[in-house]
Amino acid sequence: FREGGIPHKVKGGPAFFERAEVRDVVGWLKICAFPDDDLALARVVNAPPRGIGDVAMERLGNWAGQKSVPVASVLRLAEQVPDIPRGAPDKMAQLADALDLFRSRFGPGRIAEPARAMFDDLDLRNWLRRSVISAVAGARKADAVDAVLRSLEWHERRDPRATLGSFLQRLALDSRDEEPDEVDGVTLMTL
Repeated sequence: FREGGIPHKVKGGPAFFERAEVRDVVGWLKICAFPDDDLALARVVNAPPRGIGDVAMERLGNWAGQKSVPVASVLRLAEQVPDIPRGAPDKMAQLADALDLFRSRFGPGRIAEPARAMFDDLDLRNWLRRSVISAVAGARKADAVDAVLRSLEWHERRDPRATLGSFLQRLALDSRDEEPDEVDGVTLMTL
């Protein structure tokens, strides 16, 4: 419905973009489009897990704050952070390298395939499937990746010069809940 521009409301369940797995997927897109987005970095740093603990991220964040720079810009400098846990600087540098690779793939009119490649490199679908016990719930979580990819493809088809930033801006506008409760359109609900 969203891709077709059909007005709709979801009742009795979380909206698509409120689901944790969707926020993770969108977080990866955000950190690629906006390298200084500390909230997006915090969202994806361990989605999937890479062994960078909360203490390490907190210390890196405090150190970046003292320097008035975004956290992502100092990932490679983590070895300079006092009392950072052993092993964290190497893992943070690996994350910085991965982010650089992912970002380099995106460009005007090239958003869906680079996103697909990034999610494949991250093995995001399998991580989401394994994050829950139920195979059905795991499949539902993994399907969220494909739903976001379909939205990217639609946006790319609609605008051949589309950028990741323009997609995320449209997403922010589309996912706002400013419509009144009584809106003409399709109502979706679970039973």
